[in-house]
Amino acid sequence: MRIFLITDTFNILKDDTMNSKRNTLATYQTYRKVISYKKSFQVTLTSFNNPFCFYVQEDLKSFKDLNDKLQNFYTQKSLVLIKNPSVGKICAVKLSKDNAWYRAIIQNINQDQNMVEVFFVDNGNKEFITINEININICELNEEFKKHPVMGLKCSLKGIEKNLKNSSDFKSLALPETVSVYFIGNYQDSYYVDVNFEQKGENDDLIIINLNKYLIENRYVEFSNNNKLKHEMSTTENLNKNGKF
Repeated sequence: MRIFLITDTFNILKDDTMNSKRNTLATYQTYRKVISYKKSFQVTLTSFNNPFCFYVQEDLKSFKDLNDKLQNFYTQKSLVLIKNPSVGKICAVKLSKDNAWYRAIIQNINQDQNMVEVFFVDNGNKEFITINEININICELNEEFKKHPVMGLKCSLKGIEKNLKNSSDFKSLALPETVSVYFIGNYQDSYYVDVNFEQKGENDDLIIINLNKYLIENRYVEFSNNNKLKHEMSTTENLNKNGKF
């Protein structure tokens, strides 16, 4: 049973020959799943940078199935290396901490430090890879894996004005892997959401914590009731749906 009610899917990993702009990071940010709003779903929290930028997965089983196929392919096939990496390039990247392959986009190249920053589209994480490691850790993404929709959904908490803490404070929050997300709307490349999760109380009974209220009450962020909401699709998404992009 799927966690989200998906009303439409925009596959951001299109064939590069259809349109050269499809292979850019900007295009990635506009090709997103359209979901049913005003409903709560159990999701997997994969990355939490701050209340304005965190990522969830709507279907952990599909991610695991895709991940298994990626590992089988890139450990058995001859690898097509990316000799000249460019910003916005869609690729397959081997993550250092587990030596597993994931779909990613090259987000930044720092020639001075000989580093390449890659963004993993299915979980929202980032990693820096040295120029010397590119020949073994970054490869062309096979066409088979460009057909699957991106699984990392970028979210932003509702009712937040600005951060009062630095990024390390947010990363130290002991947030559970599974949370309940209530989708309110979307604006630009993020979904506005409420997040709830269970936590043990003083008597070991489970209590429900609202992350939005928790961060406001504990002075991690400031409250705002002026969040912009946008339920309709962006211009780019409409063009894609109508086949005119």
